[in-house]
Amino acid sequence: MLQPGHSIKISCLGHEDPVIVHQPDVSEMPFLDIYLSYVIDLVGGPDNLLYLLTSLLMEHQMLLVSEGKLLLACCKSMICRSSC
Repeated sequence: MLQPGHSIKISCLGHEDPVIVHQPDVSEMPFLDIYLSYVIDLVGGPDNLLYLLTSLLMEHQMLLVSEGKLLLACCKSMICRSSC
């Protein structure tokens, strides 16, 4: 586990861009201010969330539909920030 305020860069064979994992310090703002359990409930379970993330990574596009703007904004925010 990383110490607060530290980062690690992970490089994978066959991929040009490394993945940077950062453990925020207590003084830093969180990258996402939405509870993951809330988003999992909104999309209908962890399987659907994984399906959405896989679709985003594979196709770089998706269409989200919701009756409530707040629910749609929460899901969009979590999915976009997790793919960056």
